[in-house]
Amino acid sequence: MKKLIVWVVFSFAVAGCANPYQSFYEAAQIPPPPSAQLINFIGEPRVITSSGNLPDDIKMLFEDGYGLAGSSNFVGPAQNQVGAVAQAKKLGAAIVVIGSKYQSTATGAIPLVTTTPQTTYTNGNVTAYGSGGAAYGSYSGTSTTYAQQTTMIPYAVDRYDQVAVYFKPMERKGFGAVFGPISDEQRQQIGTNKGLVVKAIRKGSPAFGADLLPGDIVLSVNDNPIFDDESAGVALVAARGGFANLEIVRSGQRFKKSVSVPIGEW
Repeated sequence: MKKLIVWVVFSFAVAGCANPYQSFYEAAQIPPPPSAQLINFIGEPRVITSSGNLPDDIKMLFEDGYGLAGSSNFVGPAQNQVGAVAQAKKLGAAIVVIGSKYQSTATGAIPLVTTTPQTTYTNGNVTAYGSGGAAYGSYSGTSTTYAQQTTMIPYAVDRYDQVAVYFKPMERKGFGAVFGPISDEQRQQIGTNKGLVVKAIRKGSPAFGADLLPGDIVLSVNDNPIFDDESAGVALVAARGGFANLEIVRSGQRFKKSVSVPIGEW
């Protein structure tokens, strides 16, 4: 009976949501060309359990040539990976990173109404008198009524914060680095508000071949200061087919590095 009740509660939780990984999916914002675009993957997606630190997971997969396509995030009873794999196939994702963390337990009671039939039997004898004498006989009969009884059945369903992050292969194009904003402490150290910190380097890319490293602060590209994704993108696009001359701060030391940026694939 307890299994039945848990199943009923679970059915209410996912009503109208046969695959929560699909229903709660949100696409990632993909940078426009000439950045490396994502490629649809055909085949069985690879499932990876999250390290518990999604930024680290995204960084690791970017380094291996996979870009973020989107994610699903919802709270509910524990789901297996079947729904996440189905959504990954629908998207054309090659890798899906899944994670789950206990959040709370939903408790309550569900009324269970049962109906019990009650049958009454009657019988007896009868004598009838008339001008012609007396007549004797017997009779019997049944009647059925229905009584309802309500029993409250307690339940407890564990709820989890569940996430699936989908990745597609990336074209072998672009500079090959992911930048992020510099911190207030880094601004104080380098003495300027301008600059972006390198978060990840894609293996085999121009940035990788030129030994640009995570943690480097890039101040300018071809003497053009960079301070956000847009300014960095404009400067690197202008450098295609030639060299991106970077001014870099690494471990407190400033130096310059020249990176060849091809127009097409590398």
